[in-house]
Amino acid sequence: MDVQVIGLLIVYAIIWIPLILILVKYGFLKKAFDISISYAQQLGFLISVNGAIRSGKTSFQSGLKHIFEIIIENMLLEKITTVRRIFKSIDFTVVDIFIDEYYQGNEQLICGIHQQQKFDEVLKMLLDYLDSLTFNMYGSIINNLLSNKTSKQLFEDYIFSYWVYYYRRNYVQSKTIFYSHITSSFSMDYNVEQTKINKAYELKEYAIYDYMVELVDEASDDIGQNQRFKDIKEEDGDKDYRRKFGQIHQERNWQITTKQDVKDEVAKFRRLTQSNIWIPERVSQRGTNRFILSLATFFFHVYYFFYDQTYMRIKSIFKNKERLAFVDYLEQDYKRINMKRDSDNWLLHLDWFLKAAAYNRYDLRIYANEEDVKSNDPLKFTKQVYYIPTRYCWGTYDTHKYRSIEHELLLRTKIESVESNWFDDKPYFEEKKGEEHDNLSNDFKFE
Repeated sequence: MDVQVIGLLIVYAIIWIPLILILVKYGFLKKAFDISISYAQQLGFLISVNGAIRSGKTSFQSGLKHIFEIIIENMLLEKITTVRRIFKSIDFTVVDIFIDEYYQGNEQLICGIHQQQKFDEVLKMLLDYLDSLTFNMYGSIINNLLSNKTSKQLFEDYIFSYWVYYYRRNYVQSKTIFYSHITSSFSMDYNVEQTKINKAYELKEYAIYDYMVELVDEASDDIGQNQRFKDIKEEDGDKDYRRKFGQIHQERNWQITTKQDVKDEVAKFRRLTQSNIWIPERVSQRGTNRFILSLATFFFHVYYFFYDQTYMRIKSIFKNKERLAFVDYLEQDYKRINMKRDSDNWLLHLDWFLKAAAYNRYDLRIYANEEDVKSNDPLKFTKQVYYIPTRYCWGTYDTHKYRSIEHELLLRTKIESVESNWFDDKPYFEEKKGEEHDNLSNDFKFE
């Protein structure tokens, strides 16, 4: 009896101890992610992510923008909840129905087109409606003992926050396509030229919204790295935009650029970045729990070994009419083949799940000045470790933006590359003569 109890305890230990360790590990990683969110809230609104090639810049950019999406949603919900608590005498169910009916009847507002121009209209209609219910929404002052706002300003914040959270449901503008696991949507279009606010005002082309994370992948691609040392006049307003970024967007936006080197961005922007992040070590993963996949794979190997040596052996004796070798007989048995496909498919999805459930670890250095990036002086940087769910760091879809160029070139070409033959090489001067025929400006002349 004692031996049976001990045996059961051993079996339970084998089953439960790994499960407990996994739960403890994921609890630590979840807490580490919460700490990473608090780190991100301390960053400036203009952020550059620097690092060598393949160090994890793009994946960190994706993970960081997911963090800011979470922060934005918390900001929106806090704004909505606060206004509801201030005006306790108002039934906000009625207010929300009023806003819903207005926006649902104006699809162009849901998409964000001309939303700002129409915003005053819905605000005035709502305030007039509330005033008809004897609520003075225009002139009353709300004092929170630190500052004050008018009721009109608070309802303006409420309507805008409500629209962004429930209708726009998109917090990312990017020049490359990103997918959001927070809102299950793709990023909105982003044109870095619109940061030139003077030019955008003149051309009537501006579409950078509040409560947004602006992603600029390799900023020098669009701005022009050849102008690095050029003294550019501030006529377009892009430097003003970045200088006043926090005030313009009321500290509700972030702009993130990624660079392989701090010197590859235009000089006029270099001292306007508030937080400069350097990735000194390549990104690593935590919590992949590969032993679970190994254990499942081992189980299937053992299962198929006994299955082959018992059931399939007996079956081959009676049904192997072609007298095939046992290995060949296994390969043509459709029942076994389909079982193997099912188990391989299950293992593949288990592999995918374990990778997606893991966390990326980023060891970072945060510099206050861009000129100090890469410096090893501990007084010039702060070390931070970010743990971000891997699925948040894998949000880039169009990672090869210009891949279509190769496709277009190959569709149009009339030649093909062939293997070079050392023993059948074309004479050198005949090639030069051919080049002379193709290029009339060639100085090399044949008589």
